[in-house]
Amino acid sequence: MISKLSTEELKKFLQANSLDVLDLRSVSEFMAGFILGSINLPSSEKDFFSNLHKIWPHPRNVVFITEEAMVSTDILSFVREVGGTVQGYASYDEWKQAGYTTLTLETIKIDNLLKNRISFEFIDVRTEEEWTKKHVHGSINIPLSKLNWLDQELNIAKKYVAFCAGVYRGIAATAKLRAQGFDVLYLPYGMHAWEDHGGPIDGVQS
Repeated sequence: MISKLSTEELKKFLQANSLDVLDLRSVSEFMAGFILGSINLPSSEKDFFSNLHKIWPHPRNVVFITEEAMVSTDILSFVREVGGTVQGYASYDEWKQAGYTTLTLETIKIDNLLKNRISFEFIDVRTEEEWTKKHVHGSINIPLSKLNWLDQELNIAKKYVAFCAGVYRGIAATAKLRAQGFDVLYLPYGMHAWEDHGGPIDGVQS
């Protein structure tokens, strides 16, 4: 069992930028409302450890967002293995009821994106190696690990679509950019969806 933080304690930590917030709720719950500065990886995710590596490149102290004090020993071990230190957990519902700021994420369907792609800038948050092998035509590559330092180079007046190869890096990037005030949508299943629907691709290696 881990200790519970009050909403006031969590707010102070976030204002001081002294820890990370890992939301263990489902993707649908996270997209319907999340705390600014948090990233999402559901506790039910079968490949929790490998995805944790991808979305949390610079581990430090972390607070879970969950309604339960009992977090599985596997998840606690995974966090320690990547270099993080669990400080406790907090409740999203209590945060929202206290009147603190929350945001939502919106997706864009692949069919709509293909029809209206000239209206958006594409941000691919996979690694540079992944992007070099193949990427959406016209996309820019900002690996998730570098997004915090490069988001100031983006134009706040433009509309963006953020994505990865699958799910969680794209969601993390979209949440980070939304928290910065950017107009950004999330493309579920990213490159896989784009390829499956015949979207133009550059950099394909034989």
